[in-house]
Amino acid sequence: MHLPRPASRFPGVLLQSARIALAFLLLLVAACSPISGEGAPTPVPPGSATTPSSGPGGSEPPATTATASASVGPSTVAPEVTVAVEGLDDPVDVTNAGDGSGRLFVAEQAGRIRVIRDGSLLATPFLDISDRIASGGERGLLGLAFHPNYPADPRFFVDYTDRAGNTVIAQFTVRADDPDLADATGEAVLLRIDQPFGNHNGGALEFGPDGMLYIATGDGGGGGDPQGNGRRLDTLLAKILRIDIDEPGDADRPYGIPAGNPFVAMDGARPEIWLTGLRNPWRMRFDPPTGDLWI
Repeated sequence: MHLPRPASRFPGVLLQSARIALAFLLLLVAACSPISGEGAPTPVPPGSATTPSSGPGGSEPPATTATASASVGPSTVAPEVTVAVEGLDDPVDVTNAGDGSGRLFVAEQAGRIRVIRDGSLLATPFLDISDRIASGGERGLLGLAFHPNYPADPRFFVDYTDRAGNTVIAQFTVRADDPDLADATGEAVLLRIDQPFGNHNGGALEFGPDGMLYIATGDGGGGGDPQGNGRRLDTLLAKILRIDIDEPGDADRPYGIPAGNPFVAMDGARPEIWLTGLRNPWRMRFDPPTGDLWI
C-alpha cells in the first residue's frame, strides 16, 4: 500500500540546510583548545589593574580594573536519577511510535523489542527475532524506527546483525488486532551489508524531516579501517545512507533512491550514500526545531 508522503515533521526546514553537528562539535573542540606559541595572551590575575598604552588618536583612556567573575563552568549539582522501569536486558535503543499512546519501544541487543505502557514493562515482547540474530560486543539488534505515518502505515524498521555476522535492514508490520504486538513472520529485508569484522556495525535508524530513512553504518571494524571503507564510494560501509521506503524500487533494490543523494550520477558509487567517511556512527538524531542531524 502506497500512502501519501507525510508533511515535514520539522516545518520550514530543508534537508539541504541541515548541518551536520559532528562537524560543529569538532570545530567547537578546536575553538576551546588552549592557545600556545607566539601571540598567546598573558593571563591577568583577578583584581589586578590593567592600563592600555593609548586609546584612539593617542589619547590616554582611564585605567580599568579587572574583577573576578563567577565561574561559568558546568553545574556542580549532581543530576537526580529516577528508575523508570526494571527488567530490561541490555537495552540499546528506545523510541516511540508517534501515535499519541505514550508507549515506549525498547530494543534489547539480543533481539527483542519490549513495550513500556503507562510506566509498566509489558511481559510479552513486541517482537522477538532473537533466533535470527548474532548478539554480543557491537553486534545484535541495534536500531529501530517507526514509519512517520504510523499507525496509518503500520510498518517499522530494524537494524540487526544476522547469524553470519552481517548487517540486515528489515521491515516488519504491527499486528492489526493488537498494537502491542508485531508480526514476526512478515519480515521483508531491504538491505544486507557484508561486515568484514565483528565491530563497528553502526546501527542507528532515523526518519528525516524529508520522510526518508537514514541508516548509519560503521566502517566494518578492524584497526585503522584496513579496507579504506571511509574513503570508498563503492561500499555501504562507513556511511549514512538515505533511501525512500515509500517508492517500490525494483527486484534488486526494494526501495527508491532520492534524486538529491550526492553520488547518484557518479559511476561506480552506491547511490544510497548520503554521507561518507564515518568510523562508527552508533547513534544519530534529527533536531526537530532546526532539522540538524546530530551524530
